[in-house]
Amino acid sequence: LDLEDLKNVLSIYKDRSTLDVATEGREDLIRLDDATWRLLNASRNKKILVEAAIKDATEAVGQLKDTHTSLVLILARTETRINEVCDQQAVVRIKINAAELNLEVLVRLARAQDELEQEAVVTEYSDA
Repeated sequence: LDLEDLKNVLSIYKDRSTLDVATEGREDLIRLDDATWRLLNASRNKKILVEAAIKDATEAVGQLKDTHTSLVLILARTETRINEVCDQQAVVRIKINAAELNLEVLVRLARAQDELEQEAVVTEYSDA
């Protein structure tokens, strides 16, 4: 609002008890009655409270962002650990399957059954 506009709006109060208020950088005085002055002060106080609430909300948002970042890191580490455990489980499953298929069998041999003639033993594996 321009100073003239403000003067026109507040001119309806010129007959009531007034308070002289100097505007910034201007020599003209605006006359305000007590009710208008109280209304302006109440608006100012409300503005200050809203600014404080905005500051608190901004701080809360910052804390929530920090918490979110730390939780994302924890989630990433947890997912990595889950993948490691799944890999370990796969290795264990493979070993269990191999153990089920590769059974040791003990065979009792009579004496001299395990003896071979010297010619029957293949010691050279070059053509294998």
